[in-house]
Amino acid sequence: VILFDPSGSIFNDRKKHADSKSFFNTSRVYGRTFEHDWKRGTETKRFSKFLTIHDARIKSGEMTIDKALKEVKTLMKKNTKLLLQSFQYYCIMSPGMGGYGSGSTNIHQNAYMKFLNQVQGSRDKVDDDRFQELVRTFLTVNLVEDKKDASAKFNQVNSLLKQEWIEVIARVAVILNNAYEKGNTTVTESIADVFGMMRSNLPTEAIEDDDD
Repeated sequence: VILFDPSGSIFNDRKKHADSKSFFNTSRVYGRTFEHDWKRGTETKRFSKFLTIHDARIKSGEMTIDKALKEVKTLMKKNTKLLLQSFQYYCIMSPGMGGYGSGSTNIHQNAYMKFLNQVQGSRDKVDDDRFQELVRTFLTVNLVEDKKDASAKFNQVNSLLKQEWIEVIARVAVILNNAYEKGNTTVTESIADVFGMMRSNLPTEAIEDDDD
């Protein structure tokens, strides 16, 4: 077995220029990345409305939207590496370049469709109506609420940005929960289930941290 030594390789400058100041990412880097993505991905009115509709505790007045958001955020943050690795994998599965050279930084619709099929594994796939809901999620999350915002220029409507992957996972989780009649009454429970499905059904490259 020949072990690779990154010292002296093209990766050597990571020790100086990377945020981690190391060959590998650190928990601090992962934490900062998640916080940025979470803020950008959930500050829309659309996400709060989604939680209100699909979380029984909010509808009954048992829990506020802020508390539900905090609960979802805690779960998502614990699974930061899975979110990042899966996003990266399906970016790679998106051929071609578009707009600002998004071929390797965004998830295009063909790769999203691949994700939908793979995450369900070998079990019976959802019926056509539910599958169309899953397909429409790609379009829903791509809607830009504030087109005057500076970031809107880089938010292409034909592909998913990293922060949008957070909302996609949440919406896919709820749709699959309803399709398989799992009986979850909270968005958090549904997301936990879909994380389990991702770990069980997605290719190894989509779930294992590159640094491990």
